[in-house]
Amino acid sequence: MGMSPNNHYHPIVTDGEVLSESYVPSIVHVREDQVKQLLSCLSPSPQSKRLTHTWLYGPAGSGKTCVARYVLNELNQRHTLRSVHVNCWNHPTLYSILDKVAQELRLLGTQIQSTVVKLDRFKKAVGTRPFILVLDEIDCVAPKERNAILYRLSSIENLALVCIAGNRYSLHVLEDRVKSRLNPKLIEFRPYTPEDLATICRFRAELGLEPDAWSEGTLRRIAQLAVGDARCAIQTLGIASQQAERDVSGTIENRHVDEAWNQARELKKVYALSALSDHHRLLYHLVEKRGEVLSGELWRLYLAECKSEGLRPMAIRTFPDYMNRLIREGLITWNRAQLWGRIRVFRIKKQRRN
Repeated sequence: MGMSPNNHYHPIVTDGEVLSESYVPSIVHVREDQVKQLLSCLSPSPQSKRLTHTWLYGPAGSGKTCVARYVLNELNQRHTLRSVHVNCWNHPTLYSILDKVAQELRLLGTQIQSTVVKLDRFKKAVGTRPFILVLDEIDCVAPKERNAILYRLSSIENLALVCIAGNRYSLHVLEDRVKSRLNPKLIEFRPYTPEDLATICRFRAELGLEPDAWSEGTLRRIAQLAVGDARCAIQTLGIASQQAERDVSGTIENRHVDEAWNQARELKKVYALSALSDHHRLLYHLVEKRGEVLSGELWRLYLAECKSEGLRPMAIRTFPDYMNRLIREGLITWNRAQLWGRIRVFRIKKQRRN
């Protein structure tokens, strides 16, 4: 609907950063228990400066990275603790992780192309003071490299590792010597309930939107559509508020939410696929093309496609890891084939319509 020149319109978004999924809130709602546990593991005490390794696990959008960043901010203010956050999708090897850390800490001498040199410089930088290294999405790393990363890093005195993963499986399949050395505290993040997501969206709306621009009904609708995923809920709220501004409506309406949700779920799929490897994308598109495919058939199709594209195939033992990643990202779904025991049937996960 149009707007007369005499009307005085003010944007409904007062702080766009608050509506971003990368925003670290001053208060973490719903995840207070996880915050308390992580703070307990990473807070030095007068009796001991030794920190505890932790393993944060739960589905996408369940608040793991947000809690980790919040706790790091708190510890930096309380104890001036040093820390670095590394996303293992972008840095999937020990060398690239150490290179990222060296850049963040501006360590001298690490331009030498040697993992040994970089590791030695990092050990010296850690020294006798506690240091926290967050390895986000550690489960995306190939099993052999994951073992090497965690074994070498967990041997550094005064270094605490915060590993963020989709589940506990990638911890349980580590080599025994790695699990024994790491011995992390497990902190679970279950999917958010609709009430949880409404609370999170309300906090963001109060900080980032004009008071009359949203309603409790709007937030409840977003929370129901997001199905436990806070990132998707926040993104939907942000897109809906932008659309309401463009429409000069002054308030977020159901049509804005529905349009925003359609965009958010498509962006979620595009983002998830872009962050994955060539092998993940190839497997996804093979399932998409077939609509439904048995695990054995999918493996044969994958090998044929790799040969056709000149791509070196993954080892068959890592095939379940790759498929589990697609499942955790909400890109595909599966169930057991009724007549074939342990064989699985994969399908593209259909998004729920409004």
